[in-house]
Amino acid sequence: MKPILLLVLMAVLTGCKTGPTVTDPALDAFAVAPAPGGRAADDPMFRFDGGWEGTLAGHGGPDLVDGAGMQRAFRIEVGAGQARVFQQLRGQWSEMKPGTFAVSAWGSQAVVYSLTSGQDDDGTWVEGSSFTLVRTSPDAVVAYWLRTVNNLDLPLEHPDHHFAWEFSGEMRKAGD
Repeated sequence: MKPILLLVLMAVLTGCKTGPTVTDPALDAFAVAPAPGGRAADDPMFRFDGGWEGTLAGHGGPDLVDGAGMQRAFRIEVGAGQARVFQQLRGQWSEMKPGTFAVSAWGSQAVVYSLTSGQDDDGTWVEGSSFTLVRTSPDAVVAYWLRTVNNLDLPLEHPDHHFAWEFSGEMRKAGD
């Protein structure tokens, strides 16, 4: 009877072996997680916490509002798995969609995003806003912003039934 008990105990202990905890970067962008490609997890290029500021340039193209030649200044504050996004309007910083932005990071990229909906004179709308931040140096990122809107109650052929803006440019680490 003892050899069977010993085999069961060994099987249980083998199944309960301890090892490094793997953190899902989508759940906590600031936990120490394994880094891609065997790189060191504490690489400064993998950190996004703090403030980032820059002016992004608009683009045009198929299925985009023509933003070519337009510029918009943004500030993104990242910390504790959350983010706040500000845009400069008439020389003042104004928070975009307070309390709705989340962040997910992995290696040298982070995505700051918000999905919201509401109602206005045109009916129900759904809006997505996402910034993909790509580290280029310890103090800089290239940011790609995409804003998408669906106005669900407008006819499909209405020009505002759905539309998107796209901007990109460098953002630099801001003094906090």
